[in-house]
Amino acid sequence: MKAIITAAGIGSRLGKVTEKNNKCLLKINGTGLIEISVDILNSHGIRDIVVVTGHCYGKVEKVLKDRVTFVYNPFYQVSGILPSVWLCRNHVENDDFIFITGDSLYHPDILKDCIKKKGGVVVCVENKNCDEEDSKVIIRNNKIVKMGKNIELEEATGEFTGIMKVEKNANKKIFDTIEKVLKQGKLNAYLTDVLMELKRENFPLALVYTNPNPRIEIDYPEDLINAKSIFKNSMKSILYK
Repeated sequence: MKAIITAAGIGSRLGKVTEKNNKCLLKINGTGLIEISVDILNSHGIRDIVVVTGHCYGKVEKVLKDRVTFVYNPFYQVSGILPSVWLCRNHVENDDFIFITGDSLYHPDILKDCIKKKGGVVVCVENKNCDEEDSKVIIRNNKIVKMGKNIELEEATGEFTGIMKVEKNANKKIFDTIEKVLKQGKLNAYLTDVLMELKRENFPLALVYTNPNPRIEIDYPEDLINAKSIFKNSMKSILYK
């Protein structure tokens, strides 16, 4: 199994903190966020990892060195996440892979549950009350009905965590679908748009709840504070024994 971590974005919502730094390098109790993610992947036997860079790419490469393979996204300033994923297609071709966003801090057991779950595309969802900016999900009878930021808050039953597994039997299908969306000129589309396109084509999406294991996506300064607390109280002793 391989892995893709996207770390190209500017992280503008964090203000001056990311003007000259990539948010995936922000320190969580002394360790960079993306280093923690690589360590979690390694702890599950996943060492073939592709990191997509863009903003402050040199600093990311300096930190991770030869632990991963780097792919540079030259469109990071004018596009969303999909071009970053698409650029990795040759590196994970004909194989199972895990996808993780570089600004995520997540408990190692979330990845364990994701790997264990069977299904062409396995989507990790946190059951929670959502905020307006969340990638919202509607789930009924343990099945994904709808995903996207445009879902009304009162309808949403959880948030897409930005963590998923693609098995090799679904590998070509998901990259073909990403390419289809990009060819429509939707450079800033979300992964949830691709997943909904798969659903419209009756491609099954398997579901894994991340609860009760903690995770957080770092978008704002207060998220970084919360991430440090999560790491200290729930993760450090497990990951770094």
